[in-house]
Amino acid sequence: MYLENFRLEDRIIQYNVIKSKRKTIELSINDKKEIVIKAPINCSNEYINKFLKDKQKWITERLDVIEKRLSSRVYLEFKTGERLLYLGKSYPLVVEYDKGNRIGAGFDKGEFRLVLPHYLEGEPRKEAAKKIIIDLYKKMAKSLLKERTEFYSKLIGVTVNRVFIKGQKTLWGSCSSKNNINYNWKLIMAPLEVLDYVVVHELCHIIHRNHSNAYWQEVEKYMPDYKKRIKWLKEYGFSLQLEWQPYEM
Repeated sequence: MYLENFRLEDRIIQYNVIKSKRKTIELSINDKKEIVIKAPINCSNEYINKFLKDKQKWITERLDVIEKRLSSRVYLEFKTGERLLYLGKSYPLVVEYDKGNRIGAGFDKGEFRLVLPHYLEGEPRKEAAKKIIIDLYKKMAKSLLKERTEFYSKLIGVTVNRVFIKGQKTLWGSCSSKNNINYNWKLIMAPLEVLDYVVVHELCHIIHRNHSNAYWQEVEKYMPDYKKRIKWLKEYGFSLQLEWQPYEM
């Protein structure tokens, strides 16, 4: 990976170039406004610059959308009235304060409920609330992901050893050589069709331990619109978190 500069209208932007044994060139912009070009090893700088010029309008529009999102973010304090994501939709959070030491969280009848000790205030209250909400999400994720894994493993005809729920920073899922499947707990916040895509993606790795054409053909057998689901993850995956209030998707 290396860093390059490019003039975009009246400003200079920086972008990262990652070259690998791929056949096509790809452009992406994440929620931090970082621009990444993935290109074939033999791709020249001149070709990359031409590619960027052709994409100027899209880059400008994309950066404007991200800037608007960043400026309108409301950071979560875990208070009544805020909303949390579950399977692609946002639901209200209701917070209760207990006179003792009771602490817990649940999801029922279309709302998240959080119980905290009354004496917790400031940052300790926020951190305790965040931890218990994450614990709740992990339990919900484990239950649903085990269920969906069982369903699709029978459909595909593969055997899974164990399912683990983890908190990876960059991975949505992974499959080990022992057929253990690891899932990111944040998937419980994604739409079900996106969660299902990650399940199928990992299960197909039991058949093909790579991302070859044969592998993607296997995925397509069970999920013909898998590219649409990948697109959602690329565009909205960064919003599956507990730092700021989700925007309308």
